Amino acid sequence: MEHIYKQYPSDDEPTIQDFHLEIQDKEFLVILGPSGSGKTTTLRMMAGLEEISDGTLWFDDRVMNHVEPKDRNIAMVFPNYALYPHMTVYENIAFGLKMKKVDVGEINQRVHDVAKMLDMESYLDLSPKSLSDGQHQRVALGRAIVREPELFLLDEPLSNLGETLRVHMRTELKKLHQRLGITTIYATHDQTEAMTLGDRVVVMKNGVIQQVATPDELYHHPANLFVARLIGSPTMNVVDGILLEEDGLLFFVMEGVRWGIPTEKANLLREKGYLGRSVILGIRPESLHDEREPSGQSNVFTAEVEMIENTGSQMFLYLKGAGLFSMAARVKARSEYRLGSQLTLSVNMDQVYIFDKETEEAVV
Repeated sequence: MEHIYKQYPSDDEPTIQDFHLEIQDKEFLVILGPSGSGKTTTLRMMAGLEEISDGTLWFDDRVMNHVEPKDRNIAMVFPNYALYPHMTVYENIAFGLKMKKVDVGEINQRVHDVAKMLDMESYLDLSPKSLSDGQHQRVALGRAIVREPELFLLDEPLSNLGETLRVHMRTELKKLHQRLGITTIYATHDQTEAMTLGDRVVVMKNGVIQQVATPDELYHHPANLFVARLIGSPTMNVVDGILLEEDGLLFFVMEGVRWGIPTEKANLLREKGYLGRSVILGIRPESLHDEREPSGQSNVFTAEVEMIENTGSQMFLYLKGAGLFSMAARVKARSEYRLGSQLTLSVNMDQVYIFDKETEEAVV
């Protein structure tokens, strides 16, 4: 994808702006973003279902901008499965091969091979109306796989499934990719899908790439505040404050708190000219520690417990600080946590993120 733009005549701004990315052979790439970020439009341009307004789409050394969808050797799976209700499962899977006039014997072999791979052999003679949502999705995947494409495009394929089935199908998709080795591009708004499936993840906002990185890099080194808050659950805690220097030490200061900045971070902030400036501080929930579990940290604050989510082995505490700021903390499950109780917590300042107040780009 070489500086791709998509501009609709009715829109003032391009839907996709300067999408520039090389996708590796056999890679599982996930495009992650909220509704309206341009995920589906990007996939549809790859598929040839949307015209590219500017830029160049390459498959290997071939320009594809004006190649018909049927000649691109791709397979696309949509959120709504789009199965033919009057056809059996076998006929649905075989449909694309029949259109290409593939030999009947080869069609039969390939359909049965794919059905076995997807554990759908016993359903081949049934109609779609007798299948569950998960089985519908398997048939849609089977119809794509049987064509043996060079590229899979998956547009929110699990969005209509329940949580348990989504988790199961994520595992199955990853296994299928490892088995087939077909380059796969997967669009989703679900960060869990992105983090568990993607070799790399493209984070998009308003048609613009925010960051391209491995899931681990996205979590630990977000490029900006949007990425930082999109990745992680509960979302990253964010508070505004100012960086002040006292006696050669740098502090993050806001109402009710004064937290020391570690030396390495402080030196970088000095070099970048952030002394005395307002910044945004980002804190992951796991970087907050209940002082009943000594952490060796000195940057403390008190807060009231407003809500508790108990997941069994751990709890998420939603807190209101003395300066009226809100925080979420991930702690070990304890029976003594109560709504309205006061806690003293420390912040691991080695693990915090600092963002520019105006640009929201990561500083350190």
